[in-house]
Amino acid sequence: MRLAKGPRPWSIWLFGILMAGYALFGLVSGLLLLDLQESTLRSQFPQFSWDRDWAIVWVSAQFTIVLTPVVAVCLFASSVARLMVTAMALISLPRIGSYANTIYLHRLTDWVSLSQALIVVIAACLLYFPSASAWLRQKRGSHVEVFE
Repeated sequence: MRLAKGPRPWSIWLFGILMAGYALFGLVSGLLLLDLQESTLRSQFPQFSWDRDWAIVWVSAQFTIVLTPVVAVCLFASSVARLMVTAMALISLPRIGSYANTIYLHRLTDWVSLSQALIVVIAACLLYFPSASAWLRQKRGSHVEVFE
């Protein structure tokens, strides 16, 4: 893959900022609330023996998983990474409904979870703006010398 040249559209920049902020928030909150993260992992995956070290590995892995397609889109203009982000957003859609329903019915204030799910969907939509689509469709040269 080659680095994409030329100016990036504002929607690509905003996508990168939103998703990097989302990933960084998840990393920092996971590391600051490590005991809560560990107990959540124990309840969600009881077949594993979770300790602080594995919780740190889990939080770091989530950070990396989120940032990988962001780097691929923003630096390399990867259309495949755009599809990965779209899949992440489609997975978030039912969560948005669930969080909104919980907030409405039970008067809970879990706005952080709702806003995180919304950020993923909004960021994916930014990749389908006309300027972003045109930028991602540009022909980029391949490394011909690699295949010779």
